[in-house]
Amino acid sequence: MTDRIFSDDFLQQAGEPSADKLIEATQAGDFLKALRFLKDLGIELATMYYSYRGWEKGILKHLSQIHNEEVAAKALADTEDYETFPERKIDFKQTMPKWQQLLADIKTACDAEDSDNTINLTETLIEKALVTHDGMMSRVACLTSLFHGLCGEEATMTLLQDVMQPEGMDPDGTLPVKEKILKLITFTRSHLLPFRLVEDDEKFTFMPDPCPSGGRLVQMGHYEAPYDNTLVKEASALTYGRTDFPVYCCHEPAMEVASLLKTGRPVFVVQTPEDGRIGFSPCKIHIYKDPCDIPDHYFERIGIERPENLIARSRS
Repeated sequence: MTDRIFSDDFLQQAGEPSADKLIEATQAGDFLKALRFLKDLGIELATMYYSYRGWEKGILKHLSQIHNEEVAAKALADTEDYETFPERKIDFKQTMPKWQQLLADIKTACDAEDSDNTINLTETLIEKALVTHDGMMSRVACLTSLFHGLCGEEATMTLLQDVMQPEGMDPDGTLPVKEKILKLITFTRSHLLPFRLVEDDEKFTFMPDPCPSGGRLVQMGHYEAPYDNTLVKEASALTYGRTDFPVYCCHEPAMEVASLLKTGRPVFVVQTPEDGRIGFSPCKIHIYKDPCDIPDHYFERIGIERPENLIARSRS
């Protein structure tokens, strides 16, 4: 039995998108609270944008190193078939400036206590940001699929460990659980869709249903024509030991492997659906309060022996 870290009210609100909370606060006439949610929204938008941009640039960099710049350019050109995939056409020079201008306009409306304008601008921003989110996700899924086909499983594991950089969340494995949960809330909110967060005696569990990234791609048909992204056929550490695993989703086991090798503990562990319907049945993301409580099978499925120095850390 351990003490709970967060209140039930906090947990209930944790998975509500910041834009929704901003609108709710505005409707209630609490513009100071709305401004706080606006600040959170700005952080989440930047997190989303630069995460996907970093992933894309990392793939192209690794392709250039393993093959050459011509191969990387061909992969990018195949991805940027805008006639077939119009959602992938994104103005990378103007996206963040336009969002920043909308954020500034929302702040101006909040400061003026203009409810209608605040709500309308927020809805406009989220509509545009979700379109960009899905377009960037489509680009990354395509490039990851092409990379896997050109370079193979081992190189894909190395790529995803490099571009996802899970150690950035907990550089040496000693971050207190409360701080790690707050970081993961921000990262999960960056997909701009709701999720559930629950706490029990031993762990926290993030439950996005549907998953706003990998699962969203599956449900949107990105592993069917015309997208035809890769389902990794063979079971391995890259697929949590499963077959026909969506290549985009391979970033999750890669993050566990990278963080475990670098810090001695996984940044989190993902429980894939028991029915095997990846993308349709939700995954659960667990963070254990005491890493010693992580079940052995989470290490076995990624081919790493449970570290002997897996020591409990601060829970506060």
